[in-house]
Amino acid sequence: MSLQLQSRVNESVEPNLIVLKRIITTLVYENTQPSPSKEATRKLNKYLVNPQTIDLVYEKIIERVGANRTGHSQVLSSTVKLLKTNLIQHLPGAETLRKLDVFCSSLEHLTNNPQIERSVQFIRKLIKKEKTLSEPTDKHQKAKLKPFKSRGHGIDKVVSLNDSDTKVSLNGSNTSDNGKSSSDDLISTDNADFLSAPFILTNFLPSRYESSSASEGREAPLIQCPMFGGQFNNEVTSTRDLTQILYIKDPEAIANHVKTVTNVKKKEEEKLYKEAGFAPVRKDLQLFQYKYYNQQVPLNLSVENMEQVINTVMRPPENDHESTLIASKILIKLLMDMYCGDGEAASKIILSLFFEMLSIKVEDTKIRVFNLLFNLSIHMNLLEEVTILDPKTGNISVNGTSYKRIQAIQDDLFGLLKEMLLWLLHNEVESSSVWSAALNCLLYFATDKGKMLKEKIQSLDKRLLPHMITRIQNMSDELYRKLIRCFINSLLEDGKVNVKTIKRTCGISWILDQYVSTRSTECRYNLFLVIFYYIQEHQIHIFSDKKKVADCLRCLGHIDAPEMFPMIFKYLPPKFTKVLMEFINESPYGKTVDKTLMRQILNEFYKLSSSYCKLDDEFTPQEKGMKKEGKTDTTVLEKLAYSDQDQDRKNASIWLFSILKTKIEGRSTKPAVFDKIEEIFKALAKSENVKIRRVFLSVIDKITLYMKSKMSDKRGREKRLPIVLEFLNENLLFLINQKKETDTNNLLYVMDIIFNLIAFRKDVDRDEGHLDSYYVEYLNSAFVVSQELLQKINISILSYLLRHLVHTSAMAARVVTLLFMIDKCTREVEELNAVGGVGYFKQLLVNLDPQIAFHASHFIIEQLKSRGQYQAIFSQILERAQQTGDDKLLSNFYLQVIAIIEMNAGKINTTRGNPLATRKAE
Repeated sequence: MSLQLQSRVNESVEPNLIVLKRIITTLVYENTQPSPSKEATRKLNKYLVNPQTIDLVYEKIIERVGANRTGHSQVLSSTVKLLKTNLIQHLPGAETLRKLDVFCSSLEHLTNNPQIERSVQFIRKLIKKEKTLSEPTDKHQKAKLKPFKSRGHGIDKVVSLNDSDTKVSLNGSNTSDNGKSSSDDLISTDNADFLSAPFILTNFLPSRYESSSASEGREAPLIQCPMFGGQFNNEVTSTRDLTQILYIKDPEAIANHVKTVTNVKKKEEEKLYKEAGFAPVRKDLQLFQYKYYNQQVPLNLSVENMEQVINTVMRPPENDHESTLIASKILIKLLMDMYCGDGEAASKIILSLFFEMLSIKVEDTKIRVFNLLFNLSIHMNLLEEVTILDPKTGNISVNGTSYKRIQAIQDDLFGLLKEMLLWLLHNEVESSSVWSAALNCLLYFATDKGKMLKEKIQSLDKRLLPHMITRIQNMSDELYRKLIRCFINSLLEDGKVNVKTIKRTCGISWILDQYVSTRSTECRYNLFLVIFYYIQEHQIHIFSDKKKVADCLRCLGHIDAPEMFPMIFKYLPPKFTKVLMEFINESPYGKTVDKTLMRQILNEFYKLSSSYCKLDDEFTPQEKGMKKEGKTDTTVLEKLAYSDQDQDRKNASIWLFSILKTKIEGRSTKPAVFDKIEEIFKALAKSENVKIRRVFLSVIDKITLYMKSKMSDKRGREKRLPIVLEFLNENLLFLINQKKETDTNNLLYVMDIIFNLIAFRKDVDRDEGHLDSYYVEYLNSAFVVSQELLQKINISILSYLLRHLVHTSAMAARVVTLLFMIDKCTREVEELNAVGGVGYFKQLLVNLDPQIAFHASHFIIEQLKSRGQYQAIFSQILERAQQTGDDKLLSNFYLQVIAIIEMNAGKINTTRGNPLATRKAE
């Protein structure tokens, strides 16, 4: 296959604005000098009067101040003056006004210059006035400006990947905010270039604030259903005794304090770098220090030197990163020189070189080839100068020959990337690092200003996204959520899920794997509806009445089925359909559904769950032989548990769970069988293979959910709770002590198991920005935690998680872990002593995560208060705040603790019993 340079232009993609941004940056720089020239003012005014560039001008003004405000009062004064002068005549868009308001707010206390302070206050008043005037009076329009709120037990509005307001009805057609149906497909928006509608589960739920008849009453979420915990869950979520639950009381106030800690830590970091001699030397902004590649002198290397460069890139010397880096830079320059001349020849060389690098069986080489493609694409923007603005009209133009040529080459490179991704897929490359490098490259090509380009995503082979999601380890919840959005959009045809596409790309088992493992509420609701469509396609005869189907789907949403059903794909409770139908019949929304149809739908979920949770037929006779006949031959089971195949390990997990459940239930079989199964189960935790240790955790997860389902009443709770807690603590401690688990995914799984047992969703609103994971939702007060259960979780497990959950993808879970520890240590001094006393939390103050440092400092202050020492210390803090003029010192716990430590410096042991007095023991 040869890659031809294309002449067509992708009209749906916005032009590259790199040069335009540089021009405006230069003009802003010139206009913030002490005496800007009239010519500079005139040129800048041209961009201010242009509606296509006015927002960009103000963004660059903000950047100018942000980069130079400290110690540059003249620049600050000139820039504020520039804002004040132009805002009166040239008003930007609403979002830019908001940014300016936030920016001016940060300047108000920055300087002691009264004139600058007055100017900043004037600008803020002007912004406030404009926002008031532009606010719509129509009630419906006002509602659109409010942050999206979704119900505590369901989602009543679609959340778009690109923050679109598009909604989708059950039959797949789009519904705009005025309720009119659109003939456009599901993933179209006002700007058809971008992907939309990550939720295909859409407005099948009414608004939370919509009035309902008295006869309907209040909906009953599934958390109250016996098979999901019933009375026990209800007691936790409905209690008014705040000493029995743990929850975040004021997340907004905490967020503000954390911002303060973030700023302080940045200054601390800069100070440390400076003291170590690594402080960067800042220079004034210098632009245009480069030449376009077509203006540069081409490299003139001999054939031998070129071969040496290529060989170094492909097969670098061992432990010689610098040579590889230099060779890569030279190669980029050589390729760019070729594109300046014969672009087609350059494409052929890249094609041959890159696929040869992919075929080398070295992980680093495969990673490097994607990094080369990424960097080549970046440099391609500097191939030659591009005329962005029409000299006659001043409007943005994309009709220039240079722009078309660069875009054609970029399209060519994207085509190459797609071929390289398919090569990874067909050659079954499993390396997480290689797929991560490939994803990084894909995101460059397929996004624009944070939005996914529809045409790019839809052009991918539909098997690629599931493969990426599966292979890439330690992916953040946010990135995972967005990739799931893209994948679900790829399943849609004519606004409906194409079930045949599911079968061709990943299969329903993969969908269920994601559904049971995701921490994202958004993903659960998305995937739930995909499963619903899948069931509908296979039993089309029972789904013929669309209105009745919609009523049933609405009922499932109201009782929180998308949130709770992942459990049934781990452990399927007996009499699932019967118990759930009884619960639905008693709920307010049960009165609005066709009972026969709902029973049929639940039966289909039951069948799907039975199939997913069932041991493969070929192993069933041996499993039954163990349970009923006491056979102790575990050869097949061990082969499955230690297999490289995911399905084999899943079978091993199901098999082990089945036998261990029999033991817990007290059903008879030979003790030798249990002993052998226990031995195999424990051995999994010692394995060097991360995936095999995950089988160990999956069995713990299933047992915990099974036991929780048996605690629906007081008797079941008293009987089962001690058993499940003992099982959980014993086995998680065994994993930690035996293997010293460090894999982030497995550690997060440990935390997931604990959280799913002790945390319960509150019946509160939660807004769109808090949908990353249920840990983020907990930090935003969407969950409560049972104090009774938390106190029975071994603190050594939490302490281990806190120390080892250090990957960025685990930040929210780590903060929640710390909060759990703090609560335990606050209630029981023995728990505090077990982790090392207050000194343990003092060490967390240096943590790079400002949330960790803030919560640790809050705990320390509370300890001082409980010991009656805080009042005396606070008088010193007050005096220090008056001396420094820092009013934040009076309210921010982190600043207070740091101040106390500094005041204690040189006064070792002079304050008797002071836990913050510096001691060698700490």
